[in-house]
Amino acid sequence: ATFLDMLIPSFSIAIVAVLETLISAKIASDRVDREFSELGELRGLVISHAVCGFTGAMPPTGVFVRTSLNTSLGATHRFSQTLNAIVVALITLALMPIFSYLPQATIAAILVVAAVRMTPFSYLKKLWAQDKGALALCLVTALICVGEDPVIGLAAGMVMALLAGAKTQLSAPFVDIKSKPSGDKKAYHIAIQGAVTYVNAETFLERARKLENASEISVDLSGVRQMDHDGITFLGKVADGWVRSEPDCRVWIKGVHSKIYPSLSKFSWFEKAEGQGRVQMA
Repeated sequence: ATFLDMLIPSFSIAIVAVLETLISAKIASDRVDREFSELGELRGLVISHAVCGFTGAMPPTGVFVRTSLNTSLGATHRFSQTLNAIVVALITLALMPIFSYLPQATIAAILVVAAVRMTPFSYLKKLWAQDKGALALCLVTALICVGEDPVIGLAAGMVMALLAGAKTQLSAPFVDIKSKPSGDKKAYHIAIQGAVTYVNAETFLERARKLENASEISVDLSGVRQMDHDGITFLGKVADGWVRSEPDCRVWIKGVHSKIYPSLSKFSWFEKAEGQGRVQMA
């Protein structure tokens, strides 16, 4: 086999190993109410895969069934996994000739029972009562995993979850526009809450583009902790549009947090506003 022939399957194995390991760790973390280190899990996974590659062994992963059984039996410490490894080693060295005659039907029955016990029925009941959309996403992902392939099912579930999250963010009210008289014109105060990204940047543009008869516009970014390139670009477009429609209008950018300042400072419209003293830090 060529290097390319081995590269593509290795990516598939790596993706499955990472997903299964992190999901198994998350299941255990939720059940025993303890945090886990994602970096530590991945570091251990990389080392074990490297050793298996040099010795010609099968690549290991975190396993749903064993993790679920471990926590359901009351394990709360990582020593339980060490003890499990010792027992497996003893079985392999001393009893493997006996276990090699174990019928596959028996093994299948054990796995089916363990899989059924893994089903979080109480969690599904909560989703039915609290969020039927999330329940539908969970069931569709499970059906794809069982009917097609676990990797395809997990990938489809993640994509659907990202799209659902983007839709929620898109429809969420994150812009509050208020106005008050200022002579014969109006002074506007625009407060933005949450992230301003490519997901909701156009929504912001539609809501804030047309401010009639404005003498002063204050954009409050104190509630913003994340802005991507599209979000900053659309904010600059809106600010330029205000000045073009009302040449005497002054636009202030207030409440700029230190976390988003480095990104904003790379844009010419923000540099110009900062040079004119129209930017106030949080």
